[in-house]
Amino acid sequence: MKKRMLLCLALTAALCLTLLTGCAKSTAAKSSAAAASASAGSASQSSAVKSAETSAAKSSDSSASSASSAPAQSSSAASSETAYSAQELTDALDACCSYETGTAGSSLQAVKAASGLVSFSAKNMTDANLKAIGDDIQKWYDALSTDKKASLKANWDEIYQDAQKLVADPSSMKDALSDAGVDTDFTSMDLTTGISAANCVNSLVTA
Repeated sequence: MKKRMLLCLALTAALCLTLLTGCAKSTAAKSSAAAASASAGSASQSSAVKSAETSAAKSSDSSASSASSAPAQSSSAASSETAYSAQELTDALDACCSYETGTAGSSLQAVKAASGLVSFSAKNMTDANLKAIGDDIQKWYDALSTDKKASLKANWDEIYQDAQKLVADPSSMKDALSDAGVDTDFTSMDLTTGISAANCVNSLVTA
């Protein structure tokens, strides 16, 4: 009888030990799974952060690239605004001292010289070009020989008067322009700044 009781107690102890061992393993497995899940979540968050940082860096680089190209575009636009033909200006100025007042055809030469200045000025004398053209006229005048400056001074009054008439009333100069061989239609042009180049020359000649 005692042996049976001892056997039952042994069996009960073994069963309890088995149950306790199973619970311990289950708890360990759950803890391991939770740790793995947490690790995976941390890795996922880390990956997301890195992806966001990479995207932000690319966006920053793109913005910097766009910003660096803006000045170049702005510079290109400015350059386009101030573009004019320096040779056209030189030709118009040279015509003012390429003849002698009082000689045959000098009056027609004066009309032609005036039309050249007015045409160039009307097309190019914008606010953006004003200083550059004024500087070019000054350089041209300073480079003239003494004889050329004398011719310019002698011719200038008539040229300047013709330029003023042309800007004020182009139709009144129609016949004179035709006789001088000028075929530019000044009546269809905006002559708001047409006298500006002539004014620059006048300030040098009368200084």
